[in-house]
Amino acid sequence: MELIKENIEFEKMLGENFNDTIIHEEYIVPDTHPDISEILMINSKMKNIHKEMMKDKVHVNGEIDFTILYTTMEDEEEVVCSLNYTKTFASIIEMTGVNHEMISEAECSIEHMECIILNSRKVCVEGVVNVKVEVSKMNNLDIVKAIDMGSDVQCAEKHMHMDKIIGMVNGDITGETEILIPVHMPEIYEVMDCSVTFKSKEIVLYDDMVKFSCRACIKILYRAMNTHELCVIENDVYLEKECELSGVSSMMAHLGKFTIKNISHMIKANEEGEMKCIFVDMIIGIFCKVMDVVSMNLIEDAYSPTMMLEMAKESVEMDVIHKIVKEELVVKGKIEIDDDIPRPKEILFTSGDICITEKRIVEDKVLVEGVMKVSVLYKAHDKDHGYVFAVYEEIPFDHSMEVHGAKIHMHSILKASLDHIECDIEHDEIKIKGVIDMTCKVTYKSQKEFLMDVCEKEGEPPKKKGSFIIYVVQSEDTLWKVAKKYNTTIDLICKINDITEGDIKANTKLIIPGRAVI
Repeated sequence: MELIKENIEFEKMLGENFNDTIIHEEYIVPDTHPDISEILMINSKMKNIHKEMMKDKVHVNGEIDFTILYTTMEDEEEVVCSLNYTKTFASIIEMTGVNHEMISEAECSIEHMECIILNSRKVCVEGVVNVKVEVSKMNNLDIVKAIDMGSDVQCAEKHMHMDKIIGMVNGDITGETEILIPVHMPEIYEVMDCSVTFKSKEIVLYDDMVKFSCRACIKILYRAMNTHELCVIENDVYLEKECELSGVSSMMAHLGKFTIKNISHMIKANEEGEMKCIFVDMIIGIFCKVMDVVSMNLIEDAYSPTMMLEMAKESVEMDVIHKIVKEELVVKGKIEIDDDIPRPKEILFTSGDICITEKRIVEDKVLVEGVMKVSVLYKAHDKDHGYVFAVYEEIPFDHSMEVHGAKIHMHSILKASLDHIECDIEHDEIKIKGVIDMTCKVTYKSQKEFLMDVCEKEGEPPKKKGSFIIYVVQSEDTLWKVAKKYNTTIDLICKINDITEGDIKANTKLIIPGRAVI
């Protein structure tokens, strides 16, 4: 008896956990910068996130770039200046059972960040960074897929579906562009802030290939040469990259994401010698996990008419993907300007982020609640009370993702990011529109049994009684059950009774061979 084995690999979610990391750092204003009068806004960007798996914990570290916009007085005139700092952070998330061989994903989001003036030459940045990790384990099983037909072992097969990870891509897209300042706009004295958002993102699967593409919107706030005027310039850049991944096809499911890893810029002179050119270099992180449902025939049961068999089976709990749902949510809101500050004339700069406060599964739906946090810098109509102002608002949102067949006992993993945000002035109010990219994976637990080994054990099979036995078929019977019960074969029963394998009905009589030689 020769066993034909196959190694099957499957992913099982170990768990997810999060930790809030407190940020508190004091910074000195460089000698090259003037004194601080008032903080306008702080724009924070995550970059260079790294993770390390250790025993029973995940270590996550990264960097936060702070751009602080503040006002100062020069020659009795209000001037806007910027400060740039970088803060490293580290967080340890406890998770029992974790080790370095497992797979993890880490997400870091800024829940809150503010800048406090300690004195005219010193500031304090305080905030909270939410660090979330998901850990899964790749499991391997050597199962018995078939038994060599040279023996008289009778096998019953079952058809099984399994979720399988085909492969993963984890890399970067490097992009660069030159932004030329139009003729009607002034030269650049200083870049105050440079940010990148996504106007579109797409991951497409081909045969043995994963294609990433996105349209990145670069927005630059700069201070004009020889004046204190603030100006804004935008430019879109299309980026794409194809990555080889063996075994991938267009019909498979995938989970992926784009992240802004790093942005750098350099002011250059144009052909006329004017400082009206900005070279921007960016690194976009890309990730994609490709999955498929594979079908296989496995041995469910086995016996032999001529020998005693011992079978080793193992029951395994598996995560089964119920559905992956991807949606784009548009969140709209407004910022009402208080009476004690001037009305907005022109939007200069906008930054934002989202925080998911709750998600839960109900029948056929995943309900999501969150907050979109928006900071807006604008030029004012009334220069007597200041040149620029900043306002901040938290806009709550809720969304229902349709997931047909979802049940309360299932588990959901949600990935959400604020891809793009737009602001307009309407009737002295600031209208906000944010585009949130949402991907939700809904899974459930399933217990599956596998045959791990079959061997002959000592002892003789039961001796057959009589020449023939007349058996009355019961409603729950199958030919397999009857043949195994009487230690014969399905083929022999079919031959004696002149029937086919599927031709068996309750209350009919079957002739079961005994000691007689057929």
